[in-house]
Amino acid sequence: MAIPYKEIIYSALLGSALGSLGVFLMGNIAAVAIPKEFFSWFGNVDLALFVISTISQFLAFGVIGIMIGTILGRLSKRWFLNSLVCYLAFLLYLTVGTAMIYGGDVTNPFSGLTFHNLPSILLLPACLLASTFLSARKL
Repeated sequence: MAIPYKEIIYSALLGSALGSLGVFLMGNIAAVAIPKEFFSWFGNVDLALFVISTISQFLAFGVIGIMIGTILGRLSKRWFLNSLVCYLAFLLYLTVGTAMIYGGDVTNPFSGLTFHNLPSILLLPACLLASTFLSARKL
């Protein structure tokens, strides 16, 4: 069994591209003003912040994750390995790449997580794995 170097390399490159595009889009999505009345629809500020976080994470990372997952699934038979390498490259970009590009300290992207940050942990891996699995070539 040959080790799939090409697949690992393009999965890592796609993961880095996912990180850079997602961070850029997240910065633009975060600049959108949310009216005060939005919070009164839910009655609970925590629930409203959770919904805002889920929508913004899906728009910034989920849509790109679905597109990249479809590419990964179509190009290789090892869909799980490619998804895992892509997600690890994404995490590497979040920890080291953003510190190098935007300045600042190298930090753990999952430190200090609360209920509001739950979509940032679960949404991208779920979108990436689901789209890769659904578009993968079956044996």
